[in-house]
Amino acid sequence: MTLVLAIAALLMPVLFLGAIMWLFLVARLFKRLRLDHPAKFADMGEPGLLSNNNLQTTSALLSFILSREDRELEDAALSRLTSRMRLLLAAYLACFLYVIGSIVAMSLSAGGF
Repeated sequence: MTLVLAIAALLMPVLFLGAIMWLFLVARLFKRLRLDHPAKFADMGEPGLLSNNNLQTTSALLSFILSREDRELEDAALSRLTSRMRLLLAAYLACFLYVIGSIVAMSLSAGGF
């Protein structure tokens, strides 16, 4: 069990850095869409990291990335960016679920929950 907790502890800074990387990539995506594909950016609700960041624009962002809507824009650089974002999102979720699972397992074995 200590190895599991050690791995979970090591993943905490990885998750922090992953969140920072995600924000950086989202900012790049928004800038690229705003400058090179303004119609798509408008369709997504003109999202931003701080301004106009709500449930509707967040779901438009995730839908754009996960459903690969970038393909219809025929922009190779944008497609590479969204591919990296999908990869980061998958890795982040795997690490996050491992940490949460470790905490739950530790609590259950210690008589918590």
